[in-house]
Amino acid sequence: MKTAVLVSGQMRSLEKTHEQLRSFYPDAFWVIHAAKDEDSDKAFLLRPNVVVIEEQPYIEEKKEYAWQIGRGCHGIQSVLRQLWAMNRAWEIYKKSGFESDCVVRLRPDLVFRAFPEVPKDDAVYIPKFCNYWGLNDRFAFGRTSWMEAYFTRAKKLDEYIIRGGIFHPESFLAYALHLLPIKRTDAVFDTLRKDGSLDVAVSKEEWGDIC
Repeated sequence: MKTAVLVSGQMRSLEKTHEQLRSFYPDAFWVIHAAKDEDSDKAFLLRPNVVVIEEQPYIEEKKEYAWQIGRGCHGIQSVLRQLWAMNRAWEIYKKSGFESDCVVRLRPDLVFRAFPEVPKDDAVYIPKFCNYWGLNDRFAFGRTSWMEAYFTRAKKLDEYIIRGGIFHPESFLAYALHLLPIKRTDAVFDTLRKDGSLDVAVSKEEWGDIC
């Protein structure tokens, strides 16, 4: 299976995570879109096939976003920039000309406790935990044609908000993928912050998690 791994965002803790992340997909085609900051050069630790380093732009914050902001969403601009960066990673991947069977969405600050499996079903694989009333948006993998909806969902944001959706990344991801078959990966990971602290994976049934 030909696999492409798309990494986007800030590379702030990658010096501590890159060896494990690279070991999961040693033969994959790696694409990185890195935010231009003091940590951006860490992107090269993953030995990517393609890397683009860009400053993250200011993205218009429409008043409806603030009116409809959801629980646990701590910043509109940070969510908009994350969506923009994932869309850019997809554009860079498509421009590369590499044709894959599977695409992986991978954040650079993840530390895995249970490793991602090889996909057996034709679906988009989403973590079982931290779904926060929607779908966990920090890691995913699946058929290339279906992962396009994952990476390019920013273009559906206003449609989602107009239809009454709340400004909340996990809820928005569930909306963007609602027509696709979803499977749940057994992978478990924590999030490593730049200061060395861990946001530990937590499961709660009331979040829509599979406990």
